[in-house]
Amino acid sequence: MSILVVNDDPDMRAYVKACLRSLSPERVREASDVSGALHEIRLARPDLIIVDSVMCGQEAGELATLL
Repeated sequence: MSILVVNDDPDMRAYVKACLRSLSPERVREASDVSGALHEIRLARPDLIIVDSVMCGQEAGELATLL
């Protein structure tokens, strides 16, 4: 299982990644914005995407509409 964490706050991104990795050895990737998330999704589509609801003025819904 692969997980993508999308959050513009680097500390929160690191915290979520650490929590996920401590629960299981699954592959956890990260992105700081919508364009980075789309890039990661193109590389390898994750099984689960965890998205911050508002990132630098970008709505999380914007990412959903692009998928």
